[in-house]
Amino acid sequence: MNDGLHSQIGGRRNSHWAIAARDLADSVRAGRYSPDERLPTLVSLAVANDVHPRTMSRALRRLRELGYVTHRRGYGYFVSHTPPACELPGFGIAL
Repeated sequence: MNDGLHSQIGGRRNSHWAIAARDLADSVRAGRYSPDERLPTLVSLAVANDVHPRTMSRALRRLRELGYVTHRRGYGYFVSHTPPACELPGFGIAL
């Protein structure tokens, strides 16, 4: 696992919410989801990541703080129009 994204997201390396957050951030950076695209529901993301919905909620909250996603009450989570444009320390990957 990449140390840069780990330090940016925070949490213990093996915590379920941090792993789910890193996986979703990787998907956003890889272009699996387009800017302004609505993400699957919280429950769908939780099932896909094999975590409890509260755990996925914590992961999404952290990604929102970092600027990867936005939340529209009543509509769900969306990929940010402009995801973070920074290099993650230790990754050598520019976002």
